[in-house]
Amino acid sequence: MEPETCPQTPPAAHAPKTDARAPSPVQYILHPTPPDAKGERRFCAHVVARKTYSLEAFAERVAQENALLDKETVLHVIHCIQKTSQAILREGNSIAFKNHFTLQLSISGSFDAHERPDPKKGHRLRPRVRVAPALIEAINQGIAFEPLAGRTPNAGLA
Repeated sequence: MEPETCPQTPPAAHAPKTDARAPSPVQYILHPTPPDAKGERRFCAHVVARKTYSLEAFAERVAQENALLDKETVLHVIHCIQKTSQAILREGNSIAFKNHFTLQLSISGSFDAHERPDPKKGHRLRPRVRVAPALIEAINQGIAFEPLAGRTPNAGLA
């Protein structure tokens, strides 16, 4: 599945710049799981991010990859999306970013059948993100994994 370009494709002279960055293998570390009934342990893998993008760094990258945008415009749009998303969620609605994710709400806490959720009792709205299968498929195209240097599969086992 090819990554989608921006919905309104700019004229050829202003088309998004091609990305010369080749995908690097995703680094991971292994953690042992708790022992099972037989006392045996298995492992689960956790991704180790090479970099966490700040909002500013993310806006800069979007601007670099889209000739019609600059960092300040991207930051402005992101802040508008954040503010409007909060308002929409506070109204009890959800937001679907097609083929990417959906922002939804849940209510925290438990209560008896005759009770209703009550913020005074600690019940709160909790935003949730549901990832679309299309996004999962897209980010897994051609993926490779490599262990983080210096971390062995037996690390942490006694």
